[in-house]
Amino acid sequence: MGLFTPRKLAPAVAALLVGLGLAWIDARPGFDDTGILVGLVFLAGLLFAALGAPMILAALAVAGPIVAHDLPAEPGVLLALLPALAGVAAGGLVRRARIAA
Repeated sequence: MGLFTPRKLAPAVAALLVGLGLAWIDARPGFDDTGILVGLVFLAGLLFAALGAPMILAALAVAGPIVAHDLPAEPGVLLALLPALAGVAAGGLVRRARIAA
């Protein structure tokens, strides 16, 4: 099975759309709730990895748009990858447990 099968690619595309939505929310003037955004990035990574998206692709799709938008002004935004990676790791465990059961 390859990396780009429709079963794996569909959740990755959905993760990218959610990532774009999160970046749009983050770019809104007056949005200042980083904790909520971090939680949403974690949950999105968990969800899409549990649905079968390749783990690194899910993490980059969820956090990538936020990083791409804010990186020129603030290099610390790379920390957005940490909750995405933690989320996909947890999602991978959920998927593995679901398959084993």
